[in-house]
Amino acid sequence: MTETKILFENEQAVYDYFKKNDPMGYRVLGKMNDAWRNRLVGYMTGKKTLPFTYDPFFKMVFDPELHPERISSFISAIVGEELQVEEVLPTEHVLLDGRSVVIMDLLVRLSNGSRANVEIQKDAEGFPDERMNCYAADNVMREYHAAKAAAGGKRFNYRDVSKVYTIVIYEQSTEKYKNAEMKGTYYHHGHVALDSGVKLNLLEEYFIINLDIFKDPAYTRGISKLNGWLSFLVTENMEDVERVIKEYPWLQEIYEDMGNSLHDPKEVLAMYSDILRILDENGMQLYYDKLTQRCEEAERQAEEAERQVEEAERQVEEAEKQVEELEQQKGVLEQRNGVLEQQHDEMEREIKELKRKLQQYEENATAK
Repeated sequence: MTETKILFENEQAVYDYFKKNDPMGYRVLGKMNDAWRNRLVGYMTGKKTLPFTYDPFFKMVFDPELHPERISSFISAIVGEELQVEEVLPTEHVLLDGRSVVIMDLLVRLSNGSRANVEIQKDAEGFPDERMNCYAADNVMREYHAAKAAAGGKRFNYRDVSKVYTIVIYEQSTEKYKNAEMKGTYYHHGHVALDSGVKLNLLEEYFIINLDIFKDPAYTRGISKLNGWLSFLVTENMEDVERVIKEYPWLQEIYEDMGNSLHDPKEVLAMYSDILRILDENGMQLYYDKLTQRCEEAERQAEEAERQVEEAERQVEEAEKQVEELEQQKGVLEQRNGVLEQQHDEMEREIKELKRKLQQYEENATAK
C-alpha cells in the first residue's frame, strides 16, 4: 500500500485552514476553476496525485541533481537506448516569435554526446509541426556552434556536430493523431528519410507522445519502462496508483517520495497558482494567435472573394463585348441579306422578262 502524507482530513478542513491562516490564499482558491481546485484539494486530502506533467512538479520528480537516474531512465525509455543525462542545458530558446502553451521544458546533454529537448505541451494546436522543426533546427545550430568552438584553431569537421533529439509530449492531441489509421498509436518516432532508401546520418530525430491517447482504456498496452513512466505522469487518482504500482513496482518509491515532499499547504497552493498564471498568460497568447490567424484567414478569403468578383465582372464585360460584336455582325448579316434579297428580286424580274421575250420570239416564229 502506498503511503502518502495527508495534509487535511477532508475538503472542508482545507478551506477552513486557508480562511483562517491565509486569507489571500483562500481567495485564490475560491477563484480557481473547478478542475484545478478539485485537483489541489484532492492532493491535500490524499485522494489525488500531483500534476506531474507540469514544470515544478515534473522537475521535483526528475531533478537531475537529486535523482539523475530518473530523468536518464525516462529519456532512455523514449529514445530506446540506455543513456545517462550528463548535463542540464539552459532552455532559453532564441525562437521568441510567439508562445505555445508549454507546461514543461527540459534541455539536456546525454552520454552519447547528443542533445535532448523535452517539451510537454498542453495543446498540440499551439505547437504545430513547423514549430517543432524550428526548435530542432535551433538546437542543431547550437550544436554546430558548440562543435565549431570546441575545434578552436583546428580544422572544423561537420561530423563532430552531435545529434539532436526533439521529444514532444502532448496532453491534448490534434485530430490527425486520432484518426482511424493511427489505431490508438501514442508513440511516434522518426527522422528525415529519402524515398530512394539511401541511408544518411542526419542530425535530427523526433519523438512524439500523445498522453490523451495513452490514457484511453480502449487501447491495450504492454508492460514496458516507457509505459510505466507515462502511467506515472497521467495517473491522477490515488485509487488508480495502486494498480499502476502493481504493474510497475519500481514506481512505488517515487509516488511515496512525491506524496511526502510537500507538507506546507501554502507552498502547494503557490505552486498551483504559479502554474495557472503561466497557463493563463500562455493561453491568452495562444487565443490571440488563433484569433489573429482567423482574422488573417478571413482577410485572405475576403481578398479571394474580391478577386473572384473582379474576375466575374471582367467576364461579364467580356460577354457584353461579345454580345455587342455579335449584334454588329447580325446587323452586317441582315444588311447583306437585304442586298441578296434585292439581287434575288432583280434576277427574278430579269428571268420573267427573258421568259416573256422567249415566248414572244416563239410566237413570232410560229406565225411566219
